[in-house]
Amino acid sequence: MIKSKKQNTIFFLIIAILLCLPPFFEGGNSPYILSVVFILVSILIIIFSLNLDKKEDISIKWYKNPIFYFGLFLIFIFISNFFSHNIYFSWLYFLQYLMFFALFFIISKYSFSQNSVKFLFYSFLAVSLLLCLVGIFFYLNSSSGRIGSTFYQPNSFAGYLLFALPLAFLFLFQAERKTEKTLFILITIILLSTFILTNSRGAYLSFLPPFILLLILGFYFFNRKDIFKKIILVFVGSFIFVNLLYSLNIGKLSFFSIFERGKVPGMPEVGVDFSTFTRFKFWQGSVEIFKEYPVLGAGLGSFADLYPRYQYSAVAFTKYPHNHYLEILCETGILGTIFFWGLVFLLIYFGFQIFRQCIINKTKTDKNKKLLIPCVLFCCVLGSILHNGVDFDWHFLANFLIFFVFSGLFYNISLGVLNNKNAKERQNKNIKSSIISFFQKKQKYFYFLLSILFIIFSFSFTMGTFYFNRGDELELNQEYKSALINFQKGLRVNPNPDYYLKEGILFYSFGDLDSAEKIGLKLIKIKKSDADNWRFLAKIREARGDLNSAEIFYQKAIECDPYFIVAYIDIANLYFKDKQYQKALGVLDNAISKYKDDEIQYFKGRRKMYSNAIGVEEIYFSDDTQVDEIALLYKTKGEFLNALGNKQEGEKYILKSQEILAPL
Repeated sequence: MIKSKKQNTIFFLIIAILLCLPPFFEGGNSPYILSVVFILVSILIIIFSLNLDKKEDISIKWYKNPIFYFGLFLIFIFISNFFSHNIYFSWLYFLQYLMFFALFFIISKYSFSQNSVKFLFYSFLAVSLLLCLVGIFFYLNSSSGRIGSTFYQPNSFAGYLLFALPLAFLFLFQAERKTEKTLFILITIILLSTFILTNSRGAYLSFLPPFILLLILGFYFFNRKDIFKKIILVFVGSFIFVNLLYSLNIGKLSFFSIFERGKVPGMPEVGVDFSTFTRFKFWQGSVEIFKEYPVLGAGLGSFADLYPRYQYSAVAFTKYPHNHYLEILCETGILGTIFFWGLVFLLIYFGFQIFRQCIINKTKTDKNKKLLIPCVLFCCVLGSILHNGVDFDWHFLANFLIFFVFSGLFYNISLGVLNNKNAKERQNKNIKSSIISFFQKKQKYFYFLLSILFIIFSFSFTMGTFYFNRGDELELNQEYKSALINFQKGLRVNPNPDYYLKEGILFYSFGDLDSAEKIGLKLIKIKKSDADNWRFLAKIREARGDLNSAEIFYQKAIECDPYFIVAYIDIANLYFKDKQYQKALGVLDNAISKYKDDEIQYFKGRRKMYSNAIGVEEIYFSDDTQVDEIALLYKTKGEFLNALGNKQEGEKYILKSQEILAPL
C-alpha cells in the first residue's frame, strides 16, 4: 500500500511537470524538452501498466468514444506517412501524436482524487502566473508592443492563457475568505491583463464563449451578487493595470489604442484587415493542397513545403495555415480528418452534455458539485479548440500537451457523471470485439513496448540534437572538419534532413561532389517538395558542368517555391555564363515582378520591427533577410545590364538595390 501511494504520488507529480515545465523552454519548442516529455510519458505508461488506481471501465458506445476516433486517426496518418512529401517530419509528428494518444488514454483511465486534481490546477495556475510576470518584465524592457513571454509569439501565449483563465475564475468564484478573495482577484487581474496585452484578437473571440459558460457556472453554483462584485473588481483592476503597463511601454495612456495594430510601413491596402486577409489566403492554400491530395493527404508536416506553390503574394508567406483543422485536412486527407474532427466534436458534445445536466438538475447542483470541475475543464478545452481554428497554438508543444492532459481529465470525470443512469443497459448493448479482448489480454506487453519506443526515440533525438548543435558551433568557428564529424554523428541516431543538408554543404565546400550529390539525392526523397534541396542538387550539377541538369533542378526549386529569390539569381547566372543573355534577364524580370514596391516596404517594415525587438540597428540586423535578397535581385540585373553595355539602365537597378537596403 505504501508502495502504491508512492507510485501514485510520482504519477501526479509527472503530470504536474508535464503541465508546468515545457512553457519555460520557448513554449515547449526547444528540441531537448521534446525528449524530456517523451521520457516522462514513458514513466507514466509504466506506472499505469502496474494497474494502480485505475478506474473501472465504463462501457460506452464506440461512436461516442474519443479513444476510438483518436486511434483510427493514428492508423490513417501511419498509412499516409508512406506517401508523404516530408517523410522525416511526418514520422516525427506521428510519434508526437502517438505520445499524445498514450497520455490522453492514461489520464482518461486513471483514478483521480479531488485533491490530486486541485494539486494539478494549483500547480498550473502558479506557473501561468509566473509566465505572465516574465512576460510583463519583457514587455516593459523591450520595444515590443505585445506580450509573448517565453513563447515569444504573442498569439500562442494567448492560447496558453486560454487554459489558465477559466481556472483563475473558478478559484475566484470559489473564494469565500477575504484573504482568498484578495489573492485570486490579484491573480485573475494579472492573467487577464497579460492576456489583453498579447493583443491577440482571435484569442479574445475564442475566450468569449468559455467566459459566458463560466458566468453560467458562477450563477448556478455561487452567490450571484458576490460573483458580480468579483467580476467588476477584476475588470476595473484589469483596466487600470493594462493602462499602467501600456503607458510605461508605449509612453501614452490610452486603453483602447492597444487594439490598434502597429502600422507596418508599406503594408498593402487590401480593403480589410491585413492579418485577416492573409489568413483567408492561408486557408485557401490549405484547401488547394487538399484538392491535390484528397484521400491520404500530403503527409504530416508537409504544408510548409507545399504552400508556396499556392501562395497569393510575396507577403502572404507562412509555415502554418493558422487553422489546425484545415492543416489536418490537407496533410492527412479526408480519412484522417474525419477522425480528428470526430475527436474534437466529441469533446464539445460531452462538454455541452455536462452543461445540459447543470440546467436540468438545478435543484441538485447546490448540493452536488461534481459537475463543476468537468465544466471548467471544458471551458479550458473549448477556448483552445476555437483558437486553433484561427491560429497555430498546437504547434507549441506546451499548448498541445495541456490540451490533451485537460481533455483526458475532462473525459475521465465527465464520463463518470454522464454514465450514472442506464449504465447496465449500455453495458449490454456494447459488444466487445475479439480484437479489443485480445488487446486487453496483451496490454501490458503493449505498454512495455510503447515505453521502450519512446525512450529510444528520446535518446536518439537528444543525441542527434546535441551533435547537431555542437557541429553548428564548430562551423561558426570555421572548424569545418570537426563540424562535419559532429553532423555525421548526429545523423547516425537522428536522420534529420536539416542535418543532411548541413553535411552535404560541407562536402560541397570541400570539393567532394560525389558525397554531396549522394546526400542531395537522398534529400529530395525525404523532402521532395523542399526548394532548398533542389537548389542544393542544382549547385552540385552546375559545379560538375552538367548545366542541363542544373537548369532542370533550379526550375524545380522555383516550381516548389515561386518566391525563392536566390534560385532565380542562380539560374539567371547560369544562363548569363552560357551567353543566353535575354533568357537571364527574363528570369530576373520574372522574379522582380513578384515584389511590388509596397511589398518591399512591407518587408523593410518587418526588418525594422525585428531589429527593434532584439535591440540591433536595422542596418546590422542580418545579411540574409528578404530585403537583402530583393536588393541582390536588383543589383544582379543592374550588373548584367552594365556588362551588356546598357550602363544607364544598369545604374538605375543598382541605385534601386541600394535604396532597398537603406534602413527606414
